[in-house]
Parts: sequence; structure tokens; C-alpha cells
Amino acid sequence: MKQKSILTLLLLTIPLTTSFALVDIEKEMYEPAAEIEMLDEAMNKGIQEQHERNLRKPMLIEENHSFYTDEPLAFVLKGNQYILEKKISDVNNTTVKASIKDRKVTVTETKKIEEVFIEDSVTLGSEVTKKQYFESTSTETLDIPLEADEKSFQTHYEKGVLSISLKKR
Repeated sequence: MKQKSILTLLLLTIPLTTSFALVDIEKEMYEPAAEIEMLDEAMNKGIQEQHERNLRKPMLIEENHSFYTDEPLAFVLKGNQYILEKKISDVNNTTVKASIKDRKVTVTETKKIEEVFIEDSVTLGSEVTKKQYFESTSTETLDIPLEADEKSFQTHYEKGVLSISLKKR
């Protein structure tokens, strides 16, 4: 009998019910999902508004820069000199250098190109203008005439025209 009462006592100490946590599915799952969907819609709306603003104004303003001319470089005999003239199209943004080596004349043009970017900031609600500068270089080389004196090489640059002169031997 004593054994039976100990067994009964052990059975009485073990809980007879198991506890379950009740989860409110509406609150725990659907409300956060609805909030994520609302944020996603707000982001898509912001992207669409930015795209529409970009269509109304240019993102990049660039001038037409061309190094190519219709006239190839050539020396012309004028009196006792050989003259080469090169017109420079964008005088304010172009530097020109001329050199002579091994009976060849090299003309190098370096143009500064300015690009302006206009950005709308969705987060700040303001417009930001950024400028970037690039350099583009063009080089032309040609032989000097056989009768030209390489040591008499002179250059003159005025009003967008580079003049190179070499005396005739």
C-alpha cells in the first residue's frame, strides 16, 4: 500500500495540462506585411516622381565638341616662307601647342569640356547641381616641306588662328 501511495503522489505532481501560447495572427503577421507594402508603394511613388522630373529637364548639358576639320593641315608657300594655319573653334576652352622634331610638325589641341549634372534629391527635396571637367586632346602630325629650314620654326596664335612659319632654304 505504501508503494501505491508514492506512485499516486508522483502522478499528482506532474501537471496534467500543457500550456499553449495564443498568437494573434492579424497583429503579428498581417499588420507588419501591410506596413512593408505601404513603404514599398511610397518608394515606388518617389521613384516615379523622380523619373518624371528627369524627363522635364536634361540631366546632362553638353556642348558639341568636335576636333575634326574639313581642311587637313598643309604648308603653303608664301614668298620665302612656308605657312601653316589652323583655325581653333573653341578659343576660350582650348589650348594649342605646336612643336617640331625630326622634320615633323605636331599640333596638339587640348579642350576642357564642362559637364553639368542636375540632380533632384528625393530625400532632401532639393535640386543639386554638380559640374565635372574633362580634357580631350587631339594631335596632328605632318612632315615639313623638303626645302623648309627646320631651325626657323616659329608659331603665332591670334584670334583663334594658329600660324606656323618655316623659312625656305
